[in-house]
Amino acid sequence: MHGRIPAGALVLLRTGWDRHWGNLLAYFGDSTPGDASKLHFPSFGDDAARLLVEKRQAAGLGVDTPSIDYGSSTDFAVHRILAARQGVGPENLTGIDRLPPTGALLIALPMKIEKGSGGPVRVAALVPRQR
Repeated sequence: MHGRIPAGALVLLRTGWDRHWGNLLAYFGDSTPGDASKLHFPSFGDDAARLLVEKRQAAGLGVDTPSIDYGSSTDFAVHRILAARQGVGPENLTGIDRLPPTGALLIALPMKIEKGSGGPVRVAALVPRQR
């Protein structure tokens, strides 16, 4: 519908899950402290990740859920597939429903935190003007 995914693209998965932000139980699918085995939310599967990263040479996979791996994942295959290609995986994105299907330029701005995990960033999008 929008053409072939170009090499070097960041592919964003819009699930609409960001509407649950602020509601721990709805966003993560479970609220048991210290137990990630019951998490439930959508995201990329390993077959999709392989196609996008290995075949289409996407530079990254982003999503509006807590992880680029689906909630009940125990092997984190999507993270491993992406890391093997040194790709980026922004998670917890919001507002991607306001982006055009193609053509936006995303900028990841690092956040200074102390004693945190992961690589938190603020993501901004530059959108081409409609003519």
